[in-house]
Amino acid sequence: MDEEIGAIERNKTWELIDLPEGARPIGLDLILLDAALRFKDFNYGPDVLKEEVEKYKRYGERLEPFIADTVHVMNDAIAQKKILELIPLLHHLVHQQVVKAYTTRVGSGPFPTEILGSIGDLLRFAGQEFGNITGRPRRCGWLDIVALKYSCQINGFSALNLTKLDILSNLDEIQLGVSYKLADGTPVKSFPSDLRLLEQLNVEYEVVPGWKSDISCVRNYSDLPKAARQYVERSYPLHWCWARP
Repeated sequence: MDEEIGAIERNKTWELIDLPEGARPIGLDLILLDAALRFKDFNYGPDVLKEEVEKYKRYGERLEPFIADTVHVMNDAIAQKKILELIPLLHHLVHQQVVKAYTTRVGSGPFPTEILGSIGDLLRFAGQEFGNITGRPRRCGWLDIVALKYSCQINGFSALNLTKLDILSNLDEIQLGVSYKLADGTPVKSFPSDLRLLEQLNVEYEVVPGWKSDISCVRNYSDLPKAARQYVERSYPLHWCWARP
């Protein structure tokens, strides 16, 4: 329970407050009373409850080997041609996702590729990364390929509409978060669902050169500097690219 409360506090899921005067936390006795009121003819005493808990623990132990991130399992199986495409006709459609050329986040919580310091400030001010209503500054980071790939997998996106590429124009070099590893060096195969793990992992970066030129007036992809095209093509299949006028 302490770990769950700690996660709630870190991620600001709920606001924890003191119990109102005269109130008491829900205990086992209240749970049993509620069950007794709902099911008049069923003896739901402590012994029965303990037996039920033990039974479901055994179920959990039997099921544990079969529990996995199904997004990763299915996409890996398709990539290795272990299963056929479920709906081949979908490949005739283009499902697009709009994504910035860097990553932003609002609020607290894990942000593996977050940039702290002057470069993060540069992206924030150049990209006007502030809440429209609150003016709250957004957190900025390098493009996270692991999170981007996972988003594409779970939503079925097949191409990207990349925006704000020009915000990166003043950087000497640009980093791409291409993989995750645990503290002991063990690779993380897919974007983790456990926030505690996401807070602790290390990001492997690929460094690409910046283009150090104004691209805000470029309207044809072929007219972009070579370094800009290399950065774009490293991210994901691209359908459309945009720089601000």
